[in-house]
Amino acid sequence: MVPPPETLERIIATAAETLKQDSISALTRNAVVASVEGQEHGAATLGISLNFNLVNSYAVQKAVEYRDLLVRKGGSMIGGEFKPWLKDAIAADRKAITDIVTDAIKNGTPRRDVRKQLETVFTAQEHNSGLVAYQETRRLLTDGSFDRWEGEGIQEGTWIHLDPQINPRPEHQARHGRRYALTDPIWNDLDEYNCHCSCEPVIPAAGSA
Repeated sequence: MVPPPETLERIIATAAETLKQDSISALTRNAVVASVEGQEHGAATLGISLNFNLVNSYAVQKAVEYRDLLVRKGGSMIGGEFKPWLKDAIAADRKAITDIVTDAIKNGTPRRDVRKQLETVFTAQEHNSGLVAYQETRRLLTDGSFDRWEGEGIQEGTWIHLDPQINPRPEHQARHGRRYALTDPIWNDLDEYNCHCSCEPVIPAAGSA
């Protein structure tokens, strides 16, 4: 028996919403952890202690802002501009689910086969979410470090390129050892996919202006 269109749409919408909410929850949890770790890393490189009340407030604020972007706009700030990556991913997941369900009804696919196909979508989504979570966690950790350094009066950082790498970015290699202001947009390039570069804060010598 073929379910009515409204029932079919409800099934598809529920599955897609589940994927979306799972992603948002996992990414928000990562945002809290990454924000705290970023502050800790920033302080450790300077050899200073942290006020954990302030760190917790910072982490909560970042998590709220981050979740708000995910929920309202379906993405986050990457490389200095907003990217609707979550919105696009959810649309792709919904299409995949729709295709599986509608094809199953049309062709009379056994339920066990439909379940396997849907599990494939969910497994792929978990894998993709894991990759995104890694990039987002790394970006938020860097943001936390920069925030701590700027709060302590650090104005510059040294670009560090990690070698050896497979297929390194030539422009990133060329920056190794160079100094840039922490406010320079060039640091947005650390957000690029699979970038392993980092920033080392330039600590002024004692007594310098």
